[in-house]
Amino acid sequence: MGAARAVRIVTEVAAVDRPFDYLVTERTDRVAVGDRVRVDFTAARFAAGSPAKRRSPPTSKPLTKWLGYGPPASLLELLTWASERWYSPLSRFLVSSSPKRLITDLPPAPEAKALATAVLSGVYDVEPGSSKSRRRRTPWR
Repeated sequence: MGAARAVRIVTEVAAVDRPFDYLVTERTDRVAVGDRVRVDFTAARFAAGSPAKRRSPPTSKPLTKWLGYGPPASLLELLTWASERWYSPLSRFLVSSSPKRLITDLPPAPEAKALATAVLSGVYDVEPGSSKSRRRRTPWR
């Protein structure tokens, strides 16, 4: 696995609106920021959560299980902003942006293909900012 690492987890429990640090083990090595994981939250209960940040290794509990993919890491900044803007727990935004079912496999990305010549034929005919590229307004009568 290499060097030990940890992640900061935001649980899906809305009543607990603070992150916790968990250690990534060999069993949960595939976890990435935004994924859904299971953590040992208390002695009797497990909670699902999403890693929000990579951290230096803490002296806390390890992640229990990698559950699947969640919202992409690029979306977490927007979700954090929204939770602060509307004074709502971040967990509510994470749950609403996560798939309803656990997704453990992603389909392969489609091959990038060049655009057809017919599509590209008129691209350079109109310069940005010219009168031809602006929409003319018609006055209301």
